[in-house]
Amino acid sequence: MNFDMPALLVLLGSLFLLLGCTGEIFSKHLSVKLSQLTARIVLASVGLFMLGIGIIGPDKLLSPTQADEEPEIITEAAAIPSAWFFNIAGSYQGQATSTGQAYPVRTTFSIDSKNKIIGTYIIQENTKPIGGTLTHAEITGPKAIQFKWHDDNGSGILQVEFSEDLNSFIGHWGAGDTLDNSAVWNGVRE
Repeated sequence: MNFDMPALLVLLGSLFLLLGCTGEIFSKHLSVKLSQLTARIVLASVGLFMLGIGIIGPDKLLSPTQADEEPEIITEAAAIPSAWFFNIAGSYQGQATSTGQAYPVRTTFSIDSKNKIIGTYIIQENTKPIGGTLTHAEITGPKAIQFKWHDDNGSGILQVEFSEDLNSFIGHWGAGDTLDNSAVWNGVRE
């Protein structure tokens, strides 16, 4: 005997749902009356479940999940496969170039109370330290983040890419809203 399982589930689910909601089914060959509220609720629920399986398909609805799949974490910045960026918190000593000359820079990354990536930096330019902030973090790759930098000299974009162990980064920065004519900004964890 050959029958269509999804069609049978839809038919039985519809009958159970009808019996659960109305409490009775009368037809030429069938007469069923159900008076207990609990039984009606259970029958209607089973009917809905059977309808769902019949419509969606048993193979899609009842397929086992992969136990080894890592759950996806959604951040405000972007959808990423894991929260690797929590591990970048700390200070990094490195260099930033400006007008062709390299200057020492200390870059500090942290995670604020809203789980946003933020940062600060101090560039030792000649004898005058310049402090600034890194805001508007956006995950742009597997281990890459783009920031908006701000200090007394202006603002612009900083794009950094971290090493696999997150102990260093290589970056490029530019003034304004572009990385055209960008300069180097890097760091190694202290």
